Amino acid sequence: MKFSSIYDLVIPLWGDEIDISDYKIEKITSNNPDGKTYDWLSKSSKNLSQKWNEAEKIIGLDNPYADLMVWTMYQVFHKVSEKLFIENNYKLFPRK
Repeated sequence: MKFSSIYDLVIPLWGDEIDISDYKIEKITSNNPDGKTYDWLSKSSKNLSQKWNEAEKIIGLDNPYADLMVWTMYQVFHKVSEKLFIENNYKLFPRK
């Protein structure tokens, strides 16, 4: 299966735009088993995650290449969403 075929199958599942105004960047403090604490950033958008879940449900597990494309797109969109949110842009356009 060609990359372009998989891409063309998956990209419409994300819609024309995703509202990322709910994007959150939160500082989290956790404890290691050895007792040391560390801080990390939790970054999320419920709207983006919902689109990812919808796309995964439609693709299912029968097409592992398409399933991998859904995951890969989610990772890219998540990174782009962070940048957009920091710039006060609250819409993600998956086809751009």
